[in-house]
Amino acid sequence: MQPTNRPILIFSYNFTPQRGGIQTYSYQLCMHLHKQGQKIIVLARNYDNSELIDDEIPFKIIRMKGVGFKLFRIPLLMYYLAKTVIRNRIRTVHCISWLPTGFAARLLHVPLHFKYIVTCHGGEITQPRFIKKSFMISTLRNASWIIAGNRNTKTAVDQLIKSPTPISIIHFGVDPEIFHRNLDPDFLRNRFSTAGKSIILTVADLKPRKGIDNTLHAVKKLSDKGLNILYLIVGNGSDMNRLKGLVREQKLSESVRFAGQVTDNELPYYYALCDIFVMPNRESSDHDIEGFGIAFIEAGATGKPVIGGRSGGVEDAITDKRTGFLVDGTKPDAIADAIETLLSDKELRTKMGIEGIERAHSLFQWDTVMVKTSMIYSKLQS
Repeated sequence: MQPTNRPILIFSYNFTPQRGGIQTYSYQLCMHLHKQGQKIIVLARNYDNSELIDDEIPFKIIRMKGVGFKLFRIPLLMYYLAKTVIRNRIRTVHCISWLPTGFAARLLHVPLHFKYIVTCHGGEITQPRFIKKSFMISTLRNASWIIAGNRNTKTAVDQLIKSPTPISIIHFGVDPEIFHRNLDPDFLRNRFSTAGKSIILTVADLKPRKGIDNTLHAVKKLSDKGLNILYLIVGNGSDMNRLKGLVREQKLSESVRFAGQVTDNELPYYYALCDIFVMPNRESSDHDIEGFGIAFIEAGATGKPVIGGRSGGVEDAITDKRTGFLVDGTKPDAIADAIETLLSDKELRTKMGIEGIERAHSLFQWDTVMVKTSMIYSKLQS
């Protein structure tokens, strides 16, 4: 797909290389659009030391100051958006989420004569209540196109807006040159003293819906049965202290390691180290869900079987009984059974790992994401 002639404005409230669902998507989307020759301008909020990142970025970034204050956020976003659209003769704006960027575009797209696209990820669609929900519906109904990160999100959007706005499912991407099976994680084996142990891994923002607490209960059950397991947890988050408390309560200090936030360079080696990737996600009490779970695809691309919760968009990320297992993330026994099944059958782990590689390469490469996204840009600018 040939790049469009006019620049595309990527309107992203947060834009950093820092790992995290929406942040990962916006950063990787822009980097790959630039790589394929698409002219883009990024409009994103300013934060401390952002210039250190921007100096390394090969395309234009306009940083918005002051938008961190909620009281002035929407008016300031509208000011920066209007200024950028007019100065750069923008005709297509891609909003990385409906709030706050999509809502600001909704208020300006008619007077400034541009079309806007909104990417919907998952939890932000199912969580809003009362007046915020009406703003969301209005924003999505007036969009020229909607990109849904998975089938579950598309269904939720369809049910909400009940309009002819076109919706395309475009998943997050993975780079097979970074995540692959030919990695040697010996330095991690030495760091964590893994000899003789079965390694299970979670890579996640530590929050309750990720299911790490129930994985700890599953590890306790399996350890009591005599399995020599080391559970590595990569990431930081609001649930860290509760999870560490649970490790102490369950007397799992010899079986669990919190690795914290690791570098992008080290992350693929953690996948290479593990025998199984586990993240038995569930819907939280405030209806927050897992939008997709790119970590499942990263693990699959590295040749590892995965276990995920049957919730949110994860059914798009895992082919049940082929690349891994979908389980009830609220039930530690179901998680333990899936882990035990895989640890007891090396041939099954290998088979699922191969299918995970094939699926990651065929469906989830960033090149595929770019082709589908560029087709939308071309249709809107034709």
